Amino acid sequence: AAFPVLHHSIDPARPLGAHLFFSLYNLTEWLLAIHVLIGLGVLLWLARRTARREFGPNYSAPIELTARYWHLLSAVTLLIFGLYYVA
Repeated sequence: AAFPVLHHSIDPARPLGAHLFFSLYNLTEWLLAIHVLIGLGVLLWLARRTARREFGPNYSAPIELTARYWHLLSAVTLLIFGLYYVA
């Protein structure tokens, strides 16, 4: 006995494979949200350390690395969602 195709029984107008697309899209959004929350946590940690004046001209590596992480996250976000909306 063949299994019924559930997505067509729910909405016959839904294209085949739409469930896979939206599953991957939602997974991508959740992964992005997790990485943004990590980045915000690191920014809060840096703000606390900055308020205690732990950084100066001779030591600023955590700030620079966090800025690079944030920019990489932005670039990857633009790339991935650009591909989703263009493709």
